[in-house]
Amino acid sequence: MSTGPWRNWLPTCPRGGGICRCHHLRHRFAVEYLRAGGNIYQLQKILGHSSIKTTEIYLNYLTPDEAFQAQHGDREIVKLGTQVGTQ
Repeated sequence: MSTGPWRNWLPTCPRGGGICRCHHLRHRFAVEYLRAGGNIYQLQKILGHSSIKTTEIYLNYLTPDEAFQAQHGDREIVKLGTQVGTQ
């Protein structure tokens, strides 16, 4: 990894205290998207996964209620930082 000045911009990771990589940011986005009420099928499209099984990995980081909502809830794209129904 480069030691350029942009490296200071990246947040530190909660686990291990190292620098977050793009993959960590992508993972964080996916989990937060689902917690905000996004559905798993839209997330699959956003992340470019060819198989829903790959996207379903993110369900493991949700509560059972959040996972149910992500799988069976509204199928519209949500804006992060909003609650479902208040868009």
